[in-house]
Amino acid sequence: MQRIQDPTASTTLVGPPSLTGPVGYFQPANPGITLATRFRYWYATMLQEELMAFLTKTGITPDTTATEFNQVLAAVEQIAGANVATITATGALTSAQAGVVLVNATSGNIAITLPLAAAANGLPTEFTFVRTDATGNTVSIALAGGDTPLLFASPVPLVVNGVMTLRADGVSKWAMLSRPPRWRQVFSTSGTLVVPNYTKLINAVAIGGGSGATGCSTSVFAGACGGGGGWAVGQFTVTPGASYTVTIGAGGAGSAAGVASSAGGSTSLGALLSATGGQAAGTSTNAGGMGGAGSGGDYQGNGGDGSDGMTSATLANWPGVSGGSLFGGSRRCGSDAGFGGSAPGAGGSAPYSQPSTTTNGNPGAAGIVIVEGF
Repeated sequence: MQRIQDPTASTTLVGPPSLTGPVGYFQPANPGITLATRFRYWYATMLQEELMAFLTKTGITPDTTATEFNQVLAAVEQIAGANVATITATGALTSAQAGVVLVNATSGNIAITLPLAAAANGLPTEFTFVRTDATGNTVSIALAGGDTPLLFASPVPLVVNGVMTLRADGVSKWAMLSRPPRWRQVFSTSGTLVVPNYTKLINAVAIGGGSGATGCSTSVFAGACGGGGGWAVGQFTVTPGASYTVTIGAGGAGSAAGVASSAGGSTSLGALLSATGGQAAGTSTNAGGMGGAGSGGDYQGNGGDGSDGMTSATLANWPGVSGGSLFGGSRRCGSDAGFGGSAPGAGGSAPYSQPSTTTNGNPGAAGIVIVEGF
């Protein structure tokens, strides 16, 4: 697209003459009756400048060779964000590529740099990134120059199956219109939670370890059952890149008849949540283990208490179950063996048998931390 170039052309904009006649449509000549509508210079200028306005708005340089015939279309596509591009390697985007960007990182890690927010001559610019590969390679999208990210950190990762829309205000700021998929991380062993740099909010639950049960013997018909770990649940505002130490409470070990079992370990997520483990069984005569307690967050609770042991073979009205956790897992006492904790934080159940059998109690289950990010 280019303005008219001709020896007869004016180098300054010539305004229209005094306009007369009806406003309407071009018509053909009807000999002897009506004249054909004349194509006036001012009308051609109006059409030309209407089209040039698209190029001016998007910052596209007019073609001086008179060989490019799609510049207006390119400008419209840029304004509408109607382009579709495929990225397979590290590089920088231009505002002319605004639209859908398909990112395939099969060949390696990719680092994408956005154009300056003001690169499109002050026009708001929008990119929607779609991750199309399923590899373990990384994709990051960074802002250029001194542009400012709003409520996210640059560079921002594009995860597998991720779809993300970033929009510039035409001046210096970028906003994220859609977020990467919600993520979840489960800790069954101690470790460290590092908050991804697009995450501002997490939901978390922490459960302490369940305690073990005591055993049965010739003098103890049924052992005492273990208690369940305490629990706490909360929602927290976090800072991208921040790290939290995750400690998972171990399940308590079972013990012989008449010997106190091991208590469950405490679980914690930094200073945000904590939950003590189930208390040891058999610490007072043949008493079941009490449940642990949670603290921090929005909701807290105790694990279930384990049932007491028995020295008599009379089972009537004896509940004989271990303490459950937030996730359940309470188990009945078992003939000759019993059961270990069957859900995170559940206490171990005790064995029962004839006085001639000696069997140790079962262990409790380890605790757990589950975190979901948004």
